[in-house]
Amino acid sequence: MEYFVKIKARNEGNRRLLRHLKHLSSRDRDIQILTPSAVEAKEDKNLTRLLDSSMKSGNVSERAVRAAIQKRRAELTAQKSRK
Repeated sequence: MEYFVKIKARNEGNRRLLRHLKHLSSRDRDIQILTPSAVEAKEDKNLTRLLDSSMKSGNVSERAVRAAIQKRRAELTAQKSRK
């Protein structure tokens, strides 16, 4: 089972927790610290894999795939503009 934790390093307690997790991740490969861009890359890779398999199976049209890609691009643009 995997768990995802979001930590904002705004105060000393959170920064201490993040340092501790980074230390643990250096000793244990089952613990990973992912940046927001790394999480986006993983999501994009999974989306691509799902779309590819759907197209190969014939369950989805090329139009639906293009629409999904456009939607994802719009989401990413909206996220970047909020920052």
